[in-house]
Amino acid sequence: VGSIVVHPNYDPYILDSDIAVIKLLDKARIGEKVLPLCLSENQEEEVTSGQGVVTGWSPLQDSSLGLDEKARVGLVHLADIVPCEQQYARNGVPISVTDNMLCASQKPDYGPSNICPSDTGGILLLPASSGNQVRYNSKHSQVQGRNKGSWSLLGLVSFGYDQGECDPELYTVYTRVANFKDWIESSMK
Repeated sequence: VGSIVVHPNYDPYILDSDIAVIKLLDKARIGEKVLPLCLSENQEEEVTSGQGVVTGWSPLQDSSLGLDEKARVGLVHLADIVPCEQQYARNGVPISVTDNMLCASQKPDYGPSNICPSDTGGILLLPASSGNQVRYNSKHSQVQGRNKGSWSLLGLVSFGYDQGECDPELYTVYTRVANFKDWIESSMK
């Protein structure tokens, strides 16, 4: 890492504008384990998709996996902010979901997943063609889209409420990347 540029409006109390650009010393080598993502063009993509793919790492190591632990993955439904805020309030964490945030959960109907609401360092992706359904294969911990193409970065995991129970009904709050596209591009120069 050469430098880190934190968004100037980042608020550590309400976690608004929870985004930073990390500049690498050398160019990333695109390959099997490093692939580029497109930045979401606008918020319309989010609303029409209704679903996304989330990937991240657990803050707790899975001892059964040892050094072979990989990023976890699952499907989520994008949700309205009202039930998201209400759920946090019921759990004693009153929050305000700002316009710079998205909420998502694995319910109502996504099956087993190996990602939890408290998993960190994660990203929320829009599948290549938002009109296509995405299938999650829990046996092989992978997500498969029906068409190849560019996937868009919708969100960055910002915060979640989970006490180690891995409850798929809990909402995770993401930073809405589309709102920061211009700032990201100018910070990359």
